[in-house]
Amino acid sequence: MTRQRFRGRSVVVTGAGQGIGRAFAEGFAAEGASVTIADVDGDRTEATARSTAGAAAVEVDVADEASVERMAAAVVDRFGGVDVLVDDAGLHMGRYNLCSDPPLEDWRRLFDVNVFGAVLCARHCRASMAARGGGVVLNQCARSWSSGSAGSRTSSAWRCCCARTRRRSERRRPSSSTAGWCGGPDVQAVGSSMSACRARA
Repeated sequence: MTRQRFRGRSVVVTGAGQGIGRAFAEGFAAEGASVTIADVDGDRTEATARSTAGAAAVEVDVADEASVERMAAAVVDRFGGVDVLVDDAGLHMGRYNLCSDPPLEDWRRLFDVNVFGAVLCARHCRASMAARGGGVVLNQCARSWSSGSAGSRTSSAWRCCCARTRRRSERRRPSSSTAGWCGGPDVQAVGSSMSACRARA
């Protein structure tokens, strides 16, 4: 039996339609939280919410400020505000993995989602956090922020930087979390692409 440490708390998890984001959402729900499943893929968002006790689904593109603003408003309407924000939405692996290959529009999309998406979510959840006496912002980062060769390395480093800056300047508790490798199809595909890159070098 879980300890229900988050009973009465409202938790928003972006990128919660699959993978680590979904695991975050399920974990918080098991601990009694009211969880908002936020993801750009509406079908996955709804499916995860249906299988997660007490969860609500919100389709959101974290790179679109109007979409993020609607998400934050929906959370306030449904659960009264935000206590914990988990910024897990992000682009990685595949075509974003090699710094020299992606066209400029891919680089811009990478930063719009991975960096400015985290900024926008924190900005629009801030007011309800403050109204509830404070909160926690968790920026989920890839291991590539410190040791990878991926194109996402730069944006992951900026997420860590944003967390540390907000920790010093505001009365919230932002932090960054770096997960180990998780064996999904994207991770398996990137192994092949990196091996091919090394072979060309």
